[in-house]
Amino acid sequence: MARKTVQRAAEMGCDEIVVEKNHGGKWVKSAIQNKDRYAIVHTVWASEGKITRARPIAGLFEYDEDLDEAGLPYRIRMVGTAHEQFEEDATSFTGAPGEVSPNELD
Repeated sequence: MARKTVQRAAEMGCDEIVVEKNHGGKWVKSAIQNKDRYAIVHTVWASEGKITRARPIAGLFEYDEDLDEAGLPYRIRMVGTAHEQFEEDATSFTGAPGEVSPNELD
C-alpha cells in the first residue's frame, strides 16, 4: 500500500499525501515515509469533517485563468459518464451543519 501510494503521488505530481489520523494515521505515515523519506505526509482527523479533508482536491477543481488560456481552465477534470453522481454530490454538498452527507462523497 505504501509503495503504491508513493508511486501514484509521484506520477500525479502531488505536493503531499493526506491521511486520516483516526484510521491508523501514525502507522500509515511511518509506512509511507519508510518508502520515501522525503514524502510530505499531512494527517487530518476525520472529525474535522469532509470539508477539511476535501480542500486539497477541491482546489484542483477551481477555475484557473492561466490554464484557461491553454484551453484547460481547471487543473483536474473527470472524464466519462461513470462519475456523474459523484460530480453532482461533489458540487452540491456545502458541509453546512446538519446537512446529510451524499453517499458518493463517503
